[in-house]
Order: sequence, then C-alpha cells, then structure tokens
Amino acid sequence: MADTTRKFIIEEITKSLDVPDSAYEAAERRYEDLGKWLHDKSKAACASFRPQVSPQGSFRLGTVNKPWKREDFDLDLTCKLLEGFSKRVYSQKQLKELLGNDLEKYRQERAIQDELEEKHRCWRLNYQDQLKFHMDVVPGIPEEETSRLVFREHMIQSGIEESLAKAVSELTSAITD
Repeated sequence: MADTTRKFIIEEITKSLDVPDSAYEAAERRYEDLGKWLHDKSKAACASFRPQVSPQGSFRLGTVNKPWKREDFDLDLTCKLLEGFSKRVYSQKQLKELLGNDLEKYRQERAIQDELEEKHRCWRLNYQDQLKFHMDVVPGIPEEETSRLVFREHMIQSGIEESLAKAVSELTSAITD
C-alpha cells in the first residue's frame, strides 16, 4: 500500500473519531450550567458547601472521541464540596444523597426527560436533545491533610519531583468513608 493511501486512511479514521467542536462546546456549556446552578443557594443544598464542578477523564484531558458501539457521549464530572463537609461528620451515603437530591431538582428545572440514574459511586444525567450524551457526576470532598501528606511522600519516594508531588497531593479528593 502506498504511503499516500495509508496517510489518507489514517486521516479518515482520525476524522471519524473526532468529536465536532460544537458537541464539545455544548457539553462544556452543560457542565458549566450545572456548576452555576449548584452554587445558587436558593436552589441547591450543595451551595453552602462551595461546590466545584469540573470534568475528569477524557473530557478533562481533551481526548474525547465519538462513542463506539453506542450513541451517546460520556462526560465524567466531579462535584467536590470544598467547605464544611468532612469524613468525620458525613458518610459517603449522605454526600451522595445530598448531591443526588440537587441533581434531581436540576433535572426537573432544566426539563431533562430521562430520570436521574443512580450508579455505584455517581449519578447519571441523560441528555437526549440535539446532542445525545450523559454526565456521570461523582461527589467528593478534598482529602484530609494527613492523607495528602502520605500520598505526597509516596510520590516523592517513587521518584516524582517534590514540587509536582506537592501540587498533585493538594488536588487529591475523597469520596468519604
């Protein structure tokens, strides 16, 4: 096979896997909307815990591609409650229920037709409009200081530069319990 043919085939395969910019932008608008909604104290119980909604997985890394053998795109998010929520006071179940109740209110207010779906560690919002995709939202809290220090020390012992280990350990989250 000629190099030009191989190059053409690879380019075509790559194009077929790429997510259109419009799909990426729509998904981004959705998770930003959710984050703003969760900050509204008149609507969301999570608001008093300073929620931070951010993408994770392929969306965060910018490596999203078209779904294979299914129609909907997968957007993984974390909703980290930054203040007032600790493992010593709340259980994982309570954290998940708090977020689930707010996500149900959000779903109803935004007229999302499909029911909120409970998964093992997250909640799934299914969008079925011009862009079929679902958001899996994992609740979390910042990891406690002692655990962050242990994590940081393990990274340093594994050969990771101290400044990088410190930066990564500062971002560490927990799902309580």
